[in-house]
Amino acid sequence: MAKRYEKMLKFTKQQHWQDWLEKADNLNIWTIHRLIMAPASDGGKAQIPTLKHKVGNEDVMATTNSEKGSALVKGFFP
Repeated sequence: MAKRYEKMLKFTKQQHWQDWLEKADNLNIWTIHRLIMAPASDGGKAQIPTLKHKVGNEDVMATTNSEKGSALVKGFFP
């Protein structure tokens, strides 16, 4: 069943892509170009943006990876 599901999922994705390409208009052509030319990824951001957090009563901006890591640890594990 797992292999059957995987095969059906792959087929459905390919069919959706083909249908979308066949119905593409001038606006979608640029989106298609961007998708095809972009490097393969999961679509997530390559880095965490600058974080604004509070230290006491003061607003602080975390810009480096170590500052962002510390801010996230303090936020998730107070």
